[in-house]
Amino acid sequence: MKNSNPYVIRRFPYWVAPPEPHETFRDIEWGVMEVLSDDTLRFVYEQPDQAELEKLIK
Repeated sequence: MKNSNPYVIRRFPYWVAPPEPHETFRDIEWGVMEVLSDDTLRFVYEQPDQAELEKLIK
């Protein structure tokens, strides 16, 4: 029997909420967006990889 549970194919930093006009990317709360094998997205409330986040912010 084949396992049909979706699995993570990509993860990247993503904001919890978009920045307000007076905020910068460094001011906001971040999490991780996961792209699953069934083409769905899942947001995870965890600190993203710091190196990936720095690449995104620069």
